[in-house]
Amino acid sequence: MKINGRNMTVAQFVEYARKFCIALTAALVVLAAALVDTTVTSAEWVQIIAAFLGAGGVYQASNKGIYGNTN
Repeated sequence: MKINGRNMTVAQFVEYARKFCIALTAALVVLAAALVDTTVTSAEWVQIIAAFLGAGGVYQASNKGIYGNTN
């Protein structure tokens, strides 16, 4: 499978898709909370984007070498 000009196995693609779905779920949870009053303000859009990027960042960060973990 070739994505963004590089060869990628199905397992690698599934890993990226899983991370995207996790980030999307975080954003949708914040959107659902924002829709309680049937409107979404600009501040709430910022929170939705922050939830998406924050969840994506958590799963992109490597934990190698942190707290003695050498995996």
